Amino acid sequence: NAPENRGGLRGSLAAHQQQQQKDEDMGVAQTQQQQQQHSGGSLPVSPHAPAASPSVKEAKNLKLQSALLSYLMAVNLDVQNERALLARVLRLAAHDDGSGRLLGVLQEYGGSIPASLWFPWIPSLLGGLRLQRADAAACLFLLQSIATKFPNALWWHLESEMEVEKGRKAEKEKEQAGEVGTRPGEMMFQLSATLEGAHPTLSKTLRAISHDLSTRLCPAPLAGLLNGLRGFLKECVDIPLPV
Repeated sequence: NAPENRGGLRGSLAAHQQQQQKDEDMGVAQTQQQQQQHSGGSLPVSPHAPAASPSVKEAKNLKLQSALLSYLMAVNLDVQNERALLARVLRLAAHDDGSGRLLGVLQEYGGSIPASLWFPWIPSLLGGLRLQRADAAACLFLLQSIATKFPNALWWHLESEMEVEKGRKAEKEKEQAGEVGTRPGEMMFQLSATLEGAHPTLSKTLRAISHDLSTRLCPAPLAGLLNGLRGFLKECVDIPLPV
């Protein structure tokens, strides 16, 4: 299936390049129209005039999309340094300007990447959600794929982040009562809902195990008090007496 897979990827690359050419032509047409409007419509645009170049921002976005697509296809072709390429994929996704174009490329061509390849990047992806980075939407997309296919690999990391996030939410609830928009941690709770919705029985079992570990392995209050008193007495004994 390798030749067929490569042929399909090349076809996708050709289609993406054609779409980029259309976007460039559209940008050129809009630029010419703006120039004509700015001149009051008195100067007609000659058909032999050189085409106006797209804006710097538009050209940068097209280059980022092409680079991201190239790295995703390289990972799909099972190259040897796929881990380094995944790091570059995340790096490029962090340059998203809010238009969602890079996220669209990742969703369209990154879905065929095995979710297990993202296991080492789970803490970094969760950090993107916690810090509300520019690539938070891309992180959420990748984590939802892991949550659906491999919930065991994500649950414990997510549970730790959720405990921290619940504490922060309780502290800032009064301060953010009148704010409107995406609150910090909203994507984290959305990811947790996705995992529990896809695997309700497993989530319930893992939560029961987590509760048992946190309660039964925790020392009793009296034992904690005795340990603290023992440490205090040891420090008192170690204090040198004045001569």
